[in-house]
Amino acid sequence: MDSIPIYLPDNDIKLKICQICILLENLSLNSKNNPVLTIDKISLFDFLSKHPLILNRILKRNNREEFSYTESEIQSIESVFPNKKSLYDYHGIKAILKTLILYDLAKIEYGKKMEIFYVISDKGKIFSSELDSLYFKRLANIYEKISPLKTTPFSRINKLVDYYLSHGKTN
Repeated sequence: MDSIPIYLPDNDIKLKICQICILLENLSLNSKNNPVLTIDKISLFDFLSKHPLILNRILKRNNREEFSYTESEIQSIESVFPNKKSLYDYHGIKAILKTLILYDLAKIEYGKKMEIFYVISDKGKIFSSELDSLYFKRLANIYEKISPLKTTPFSRINKLVDYYLSHGKTN
């Protein structure tokens, strides 16, 4: 029996470029226009955008408004069975960020302590604004809900994610 090919949209580089561009557009700067997104936060927020139950628990715990999800988003295989590996595998995110920088859709800024921050460029803002399908609009809405967490230290959010991954639906 021949194997049936399975298409995994999250592995589509064009889709990932659009997703990360929207993430940068919505989350790369704080209210004082200072950069806040390191590679670990980008990976974490990308992970949270695909895991509505975990995201809503973190939002609730931080006294933030929860996000209303559709039945299909909550019952997706990825949502019900989160893959923790994707949270710490920066290889794919690095490749996407390099591509965004190469095409001038994103740029790197350095912090006072030589941290590396990723920021949307002007060209990236234009590109992101042109992504007007329902899927991309929905993704932008999810990132708007994540926005209050963007200045929270990575370690604090990561501890919550680990906790909810370990304890599943019981908490």
